[in-house]
Amino acid sequence: MLNGETLETLLAGTIPHQRHGNHELLFALARRVKALEMGQPGPLGEAELQAIFSVWHDRANGYLRSDQTWDEYFFEFTEALGDVQKPGGNALVDVAWQAISTTSAPLPPEAELVKDGRLKKLVALCHLLQMLAGDEPFYLACRTVQRLFNLKTHEQAAVW
Repeated sequence: MLNGETLETLLAGTIPHQRHGNHELLFALARRVKALEMGQPGPLGEAELQAIFSVWHDRANGYLRSDQTWDEYFFEFTEALGDVQKPGGNALVDVAWQAISTTSAPLPPEAELVKDGRLKKLVALCHLLQMLAGDEPFYLACRTVQRLFNLKTHEQAAVW
């Protein structure tokens, strides 16, 4: 089951704050869920998807159409999941971080090239980000690595 931090990472920036933005925000949520799933052994189950969506629905309630039910919005969300071609979103690195931090999936073989457990985790993060990017390059800022690993300086992150 998802922990609270992972759920908040998924939901960040996907809750509507005005009317008529629900479809795009549900698709953004679906992209984040797909990114999370790529870092796990398998896709999220129906109960987990409903739990994520229920929190989204509760928080979005003041901006949802009154003529559309919970089920209709959930169908829209699951349809969006099926339509996602490129997982991600604005918080892609944070979603990928949560994915590798909350799973017991094996590390990529490249992680054996380093000894430090933190560096192994960084290798796993980069591996997942590359999987999400496909043939395109991915961007990972030194200050983001500094934040994720609680390093004293971004220069140390650059060395990593």
